[in-house]
Amino acid sequence: MTEYNGMLFFVGFSIEAKFELMKSDGTEEGTVVVKDICSDYSNTCKNLTVSNGLLFFTVNDGINGEELWKTDGTEAGTVMVKDIAVGTDNSSPSNLFDFNNTLFFKAKNDADTGYELWKSDGTEAGTILVKDINTGSGGSYVSNFNIINGELLFVAEASDTHQDIWKTDGTEVGTVVVKDIDPDGYSYVENDVVEYNNELYFCAYHETLYGYELWKTDGTEAGTVIVKDIIEGDSGSEPENFYVANGYLFFTAEDDVHGNELWKTDGTEAGTTFIKDINDIYNKDFTNFTSANGRIIFEIDYYSSGYKYEIWSSDGTEAGTIMLYEASMDMYEIIAFENNAYFKGYNPATELYGLWKTDGTEAGTVTLKNISQYTNTGSGTVGSFFIHNQKILFAADDKIHGIELWTSDGTEDGTILLKDIVSNTNSSFPSTNDDLVSDDNGTIYFKANDVANGSTLWKTNGTSEGTVMVIDVFPGQGGNIYQLVNVNGTIFFSANSETGHGLWKTDGTEAGTVEVKNFATSPGIKHFFAFENKAVFTADDGTHGRELWISDGTEAGTFMLKDINPKLAFFVINDEK
Repeated sequence: MTEYNGMLFFVGFSIEAKFELMKSDGTEEGTVVVKDICSDYSNTCKNLTVSNGLLFFTVNDGINGEELWKTDGTEAGTVMVKDIAVGTDNSSPSNLFDFNNTLFFKAKNDADTGYELWKSDGTEAGTILVKDINTGSGGSYVSNFNIINGELLFVAEASDTHQDIWKTDGTEVGTVVVKDIDPDGYSYVENDVVEYNNELYFCAYHETLYGYELWKTDGTEAGTVIVKDIIEGDSGSEPENFYVANGYLFFTAEDDVHGNELWKTDGTEAGTTFIKDINDIYNKDFTNFTSANGRIIFEIDYYSSGYKYEIWSSDGTEAGTIMLYEASMDMYEIIAFENNAYFKGYNPATELYGLWKTDGTEAGTVTLKNISQYTNTGSGTVGSFFIHNQKILFAADDKIHGIELWTSDGTEDGTILLKDIVSNTNSSFPSTNDDLVSDDNGTIYFKANDVANGSTLWKTNGTSEGTVMVIDVFPGQGGNIYQLVNVNGTIFFSANSETGHGLWKTDGTEAGTVEVKNFATSPGIKHFFAFENKAVFTADDGTHGRELWISDGTEAGTFMLKDINPKLAFFVINDEK
């Protein structure tokens, strides 16, 4: 779904069994097919992108192939911008990117011109091939648009052997290769690019001299240089895992002596240095980079007589790059919170599993709270983290209370079980991470399960006393609560009750938790979207199939926007970009 000019644009499955561009102003009368474009169900509108006051998209109308279209929201104003590949052939526009109110994109003209750089101001005359970079049918395959120092940079192939950084001002003469990385051989730019100190850093291949090495560009030829030839000759150090922190660009690379290890750069050759030989394992995976207390924290995974998982810290020096933790189980997630990093860990000395924290030093890497005894089954796992109101929320199993919701303020005494929702070792399986939602007053809402009531709605203010059940919407059966969402201060969710599936809302009290609308059928409600201070969603009421609905939180104000397809179910397609 895309907002444009105060309207909500989306793709709907129409009565003609076609995926069409639709719009809604939040009323039934204002929810309409913008224009009947598609020839059949196999074609769809996609790549919705706003530029120069217009909504651009791509679609195949069955006559002109897949081409660039635009709309101002009216049927008359919804037109093909240009038949780039004349006739039924597809120009297949993609990588739509707005720059200075001009739409840039990749498209294929005809058999004589491959995928090249195009631009559009929304008019047919103003939709032109910017430059045939790779002359002939090969195509330059434009990708990786980035704005550096006010210029539009991108990656393109001038030939089968030359892929380099280019820039454009929108004119043919102003579309130039920033630098031919290897004029005498093959050149290639990897997809992993990162902006650092107003320059673009990337891994590039220089066949003649350097192999894969770290390069940078400020958008000028003179400013496009190899940062350092880490492995002299054409082998290449293959830099990757770029991470900007503490004034440096950190990355991993190989050299003549070491395998894949940690490096840093300040953008100069002298300032591009090897940090530490962490171990002699050639193939190591560096993951979960974060920052805490002026240091970078990261995980290293490798295999050596079994899988190994280590957490390391670095201040950018060899002496200051140290291992903090090692285990035989993956940490999966490291989260930064108030100058520390937190992760789940196991202490082999105590045989206890729990929440750990680190300030980036060995002495400051400690078990914050022992939670449970370690088992090979993976029980006792600390769940996904959610930060809110200066605390971390997570799910954990301490082997006494089952899997329940915990909280931590970063201290041992402040790391506590919020509530034993299900007594003894049974678990309530509280929702965590993206399944938690906060209202505008800082109260967290989540779903939990208990033996007597099934799935119920709970809330917490971060204290044990303030962790309470809001309502059991279906006593004894379980409400199957999901899709919790804050829409302009109102907490909406979907749940099952004795009358079927419905849209609910809550103000945090039992009396103020009410079913807004009953839909009878399941799975019911999906695809929440905030629009004009209301909740837009899709639902199946058992009569019309899955259609688009809107709610202001009242029963009278909750209605189907349109029975878009009276014969078949409707659903929303995620916009492709």
